[in-house]
Amino acid sequence: GGQKLAVRAADEEGPLGVGLASTSVTDVGVKYCYRDDLQPFPSSVVVSERYLQELLGSKGLQSNSWEKQFNALNSLRRVAKFHPTTIVTSTSPATTSSISGAATAASPSLHAFVKLTVRLVDNLRSSLAKNALICLNDLFVSYRKQMDPELETCVPVCLKKAADTNTFIAEEAERTLRSLCSSASEGKTISLVVHAISNSKHQFLKRTGALCLGLLIRRLGGRVAGIRDIDKLVNALGQLGSEASPHCREMARAAIITLARSMKPTDLDRLLKRHLSDRDLSKVKVMIEKSGDVDADAILG
Repeated sequence: GGQKLAVRAADEEGPLGVGLASTSVTDVGVKYCYRDDLQPFPSSVVVSERYLQELLGSKGLQSNSWEKQFNALNSLRRVAKFHPTTIVTSTSPATTSSISGAATAASPSLHAFVKLTVRLVDNLRSSLAKNALICLNDLFVSYRKQMDPELETCVPVCLKKAADTNTFIAEEAERTLRSLCSSASEGKTISLVVHAISNSKHQFLKRTGALCLGLLIRRLGGRVAGIRDIDKLVNALGQLGSEASPHCREMARAAIITLARSMKPTDLDRLLKRHLSDRDLSKVKVMIEKSGDVDADAILG
């Protein structure tokens, strides 16, 4: 067996060291804890403003030690799962004193935690980047549309990581994007995904973008025709359906079929004619005509 390096935040000095999740590093990598396995803090830990400030600071997410950063991410996840109201969000009521664990004006904001977590997603140490993606996933699950102000930061970095050559990172990024697409506001997310894929030539990023659009269309159902950027969505799907990558075309086809099933045929026809080039229009119509042969839901997952 390989030499084991124990990483124990409980051995650290100060309140941050108490109750942080511990992990271990071996020659085969780091052990990860997913949301269902996260345990509450022990009764000795008070998730106070001081605790959150230290979690945000040089003993936590901004530490020079990657092990402390890794453990701080796990602690942030525990806060988000078991004490979500202690972190200030854009919709938090403005209070000046802490009542039953509620955030106060002096508490660290969700924005501050997301900013540092996204920075760690880009860390060159893949185990730390993966845990930061797991953390982002949990933040979307806990805060849902309260994460909307963070989408402009989160969508591009997650799409980029989902196209990473390291499948260890790419699979986790796609998992995070799935949570993002099921939690955040659909219209805003669609706009950001369309923008990201229109500015990229990376085929796998485009494939993952098509997946996101399909998931969002499915979530919207009959409401999809009313979103602000429906024109950009339709145009993007038409272009994705003509990409060189068969994986990208397959995912785009699933998204297009999902769109077709969400709208009245006459409304869909009018929409496609208005926003697609003749070339893309003919391809999209063929996809829709052959939709009986495609299990779009299975492709989207």
